[in-house]
Amino acid sequence: MFKLKEEDGKCLTDPLVLSDTFNKYFCYVGSNLQKQIQNCNNVSFESFLPQPTRDSMFRSPVNAAEIYQIIKRLNNKKSSAPDNIGPRPLK
Repeated sequence: MFKLKEEDGKCLTDPLVLSDTFNKYFCYVGSNLQKQIQNCNNVSFESFLPQPTRDSMFRSPVNAAEIYQIIKRLNNKKSSAPDNIGPRPLK
C-alpha cells in the first residue's frame, strides 16, 4: 500500500492532514512546474503548432467506386437526413 510521507519522513495518517497535503500539491503543481521550465525567449506556444487547415474535413482520398458502394448499402426504409434527401433519390 502507498504511504504518503511528510518532508521529515513521518507517515501521514490523519485524514484531514492527508487531504490538505493533496490539496496543496495540486493547487501549486502548475506554478511549481512553471518555475522549473527554462525561459524560451518568450516563444509563443502557437509556433509549435502546425498551420491550421481552414474549412476542411479531408481525411483520405476516395474514388467513385467507394462512394457507389456506400450509397448502394443505404437502407431505403430509413428516414431522410436534415437536408430532406433520403436514400432512394441517391440510388
